[in-house]
Amino acid sequence: MQLGDYGTDVKNMQARLAKLNYLSSANATGYFGEITEDAVKAFQKRAGLSADGKVGGVTLTMMNSSSAKKAASAPSTKKETKTSGKSSSGSSSSGSSGSSSGSVSDKSGVEKLIALAESKIGSKYVRGAKGPNSFDCSGFVYWCLKNSGVSTSYMTSIMWRSTSRFSRFTDMGSIQRGDILVFSGESDSAGHVGIYLGGGKMVDASSSEGQVRLSSSVLNSGGYWSRHFICAYHVF
Repeated sequence: MQLGDYGTDVKNMQARLAKLNYLSSANATGYFGEITEDAVKAFQKRAGLSADGKVGGVTLTMMNSSSAKKAASAPSTKKETKTSGKSSSGSSSSGSSGSSSGSVSDKSGVEKLIALAESKIGSKYVRGAKGPNSFDCSGFVYWCLKNSGVSTSYMTSIMWRSTSRFSRFTDMGSIQRGDILVFSGESDSAGHVGIYLGGGKMVDASSSEGQVRLSSSVLNSGGYWSRHFICAYHVF
């Protein structure tokens, strides 16, 4: 774990740092920012480790040890912000609508989501499945979001049509890399969701193909996807 990372593992690590008095519990958010990095370095110095601010196996083992040393002073009460932080090592790309204006941490979140989605291409489609080895379309989106550090409950493709959890829009020209795309099916009771990669491509769990696949030409005017497009959501 290092600067810019998201997720449950980060949050658990932060909770441990808070218990050891290196980090304010208010900063145990699941986002690894500069304040968390400073807290990790402080722990590493006190534990006699190389203070690089990264949490690898040795640091994590010592941190979770019953003999882990507590901080000598109270932690900073400064609140972690996603916009303050060093550039992460992850790259980022924009969708067809142009470059994203999001912060570095937003972009790293997008790239983590995309990497998770692409890693599941070829996984089996099973109706109602939510991973990690089989999925339906909404279960796939839920699993990818959850494992990229996004706090959300499971939603069916129909529920995705009107949720207020994320920023909803209906202009296909505004779609960006990492957005969640929502489509209608052949009937009112059917629907579909996927994750946009950029360049007109989407990763989705397809019932017709029986697997998680890479779909192309999603934004083509007059094509199947554009005819069935309902809305999309900016998650990051």
